[in-house]
Amino acid sequence: MRVVGALRGSLRPRRPVALPVEQERAKAAASLDNYEANLRLARALSKALNFELYCFWQPSLYYGHKPLVPFETNVFEVNKSDANVRWSSVIARVYEEADRRAAQGSDFVFLGNLFDSVAEPVYIDEAHLGPRGNELVAQFIAKYLETHSRNYLALQPR
Repeated sequence: MRVVGALRGSLRPRRPVALPVEQERAKAAASLDNYEANLRLARALSKALNFELYCFWQPSLYYGHKPLVPFETNVFEVNKSDANVRWSSVIARVYEEADRRAAQGSDFVFLGNLFDSVAEPVYIDEAHLGPRGNELVAQFIAKYLETHSRNYLALQPR
């Protein structure tokens, strides 16, 4: 009976348990600690192998103040399950922490607010960009490299 009970319990979908905000923030901080540890390794490789490293934190529909078009609003309507609502809350906490750390001078450029004034559609779902979104990100990165790359001027035709 115990085996049957255990099997039956493992087959039932579990409802996600909402964490208190402070626990979400702690998990977000741990996620960013891990990310920044990976960046330190990548930075060490860039120095050892003599290449410039630039890291960018991608935008997400779950973060920022982008004016939503009907399709983007519909993404939230379709994803109203408990699991997706919980997931969006976790993502928002991670993005808040990434935004805070980037503002304090972390090794990455935070793009979470890049679309805050873009009224046209840029997403194809909550995380992936369509052509216009990719174009805007590419333009931002190109301008960033123009002003921050040591090698940019050396690569320009004379």
